[in-house]
Amino acid sequence: MAVGNVSRNIRKRLVGVLKGAVDVAGSTMELTRAATARYLRASTSRRDKASRWIEDVVEETVIGAMRGGSDAGKDLPSVAKAAVIGAIEGVSKVTNVTDAVLSNATRAAVKGAEELGGDVVEVARRAVEGAVEAGQRVGFDPEKAARAAAMGATEGTEELDETVADAVAKSIAGTISGMRGILEMAFKKPPVLIVGGNRSDAQNLGQSLNREGYKTNTASSLAELDDIVRSGERIRLVLLDISGLNKTVWQHCEQLRKARIPFVVIAPQRSPAVKQESIRYGARGVLVKPISAKELAEHIRAVIGS
Repeated sequence: MAVGNVSRNIRKRLVGVLKGAVDVAGSTMELTRAATARYLRASTSRRDKASRWIEDVVEETVIGAMRGGSDAGKDLPSVAKAAVIGAIEGVSKVTNVTDAVLSNATRAAVKGAEELGGDVVEVARRAVEGAVEAGQRVGFDPEKAARAAAMGATEGTEELDETVADAVAKSIAGTISGMRGILEMAFKKPPVLIVGGNRSDAQNLGQSLNREGYKTNTASSLAELDDIVRSGERIRLVLLDISGLNKTVWQHCEQLRKARIPFVVIAPQRSPAVKQESIRYGARGVLVKPISAKELAEHIRAVIGS
């Protein structure tokens, strides 16, 4: 079944279940848990079992449940929390639950609240509570679960008004006893990662971005980039300077795309072939040296916002 149909099916079934339900949370959890496991099991190929497919199913089940709960006139934050728990536990019945699953569940809840005109702050808070509860049930350390859940929620607010995003951060930071510091750290914006063999160029780019208010880190090789991606470290954007690199650079671009990390290619000269390959492998744009600070900042804002 195409992922696009998952949300519609969940919504349709949940409306009927919730209209007369006394235990809204229990009904939502049960249906979402079963549906998530069913959709994952229905896809038998290795490709469909990849993390992208799992995350898509989690997103669609959470949002579908929230739409169904809204149609049935139920309390949206309660439905969101129950849907997050159900989706995470549904994944656990089929495969291992990862940090990405927890993050994607809370990000989906925030997205659903925005689409439905619900209380984003309260939905985010309850969704994080649900992700931490479910994470512990499937074997996560509570601190690790809290960090992943908070990251997903904050990523869901990146395109919202800054006042709303701040309110979400403060609400979640005070939600889970003893974890304020962890959650506040999770809400700090991740850095822009500058990758290139020329240390001087990387430092100049970093200084330009620092003046614009961006936090930056650098990696001096593609191997170092791979290590950072595998570590799960949060990255806001990768600026990939391909000067002097061979064709294996496109394999690394493919890895960034699979990890859902936005990246921009920086080329030493204009080249239709480089532009074509960059876009093919998922680049959000191609910049050509020399790059002015103004051009760089404007392009980054166009990709990831302020």
